[in-house]
Amino acid sequence: MRITLLAEFRSLQQVKLAAQLTAVLSKCRLNNLLKMMKEDAIEIVGFHAHIYFDADRRDAAACVRKGLARFEVQLGGWHNKPIVPHSKAMYQVAFLPSQFGKVVPWLMLHPEGLDILVHPETGDDVADHTTHSLWLGEKLELNVEFLRPKTASTSE
Repeated sequence: MRITLLAEFRSLQQVKLAAQLTAVLSKCRLNNLLKMMKEDAIEIVGFHAHIYFDADRRDAAACVRKGLARFEVQLGGWHNKPIVPHSKAMYQVAFLPSQFGKVVPWLMLHPEGLDILVHPETGDDVADHTTHSLWLGEKLELNVEFLRPKTASTSE
């Protein structure tokens, strides 16, 4: 009986201690900051890399493509002419966030002199291609107006 009461007493103490700790942590600035960061976090569901090339650099682009095939990526088709919003011939590579740490460093070390755009997929196409993006090589012009959502007044 005494052991049971002692165990219940310790259990009650743990519950009280947990409640006190929760009360202190909820007032802690760091905890509030972490909570706010989590609420403001933008979810990245994937990444795209756009490998740009000219007709005379298509072989270099093919070399990069061959290297990328070793990763868990989805290789898009060749676009030998610019397609909006891109201002140059290119192909796209899609990959999951779990592959970012493998794919992007490899591209950094093996760009073959090509210009490469890497951007997240967050659902905001304009921000993804501009403020959320990174460039390897020269930063090229993009037609971001094409990426803006169409509104009823602009589609009429």
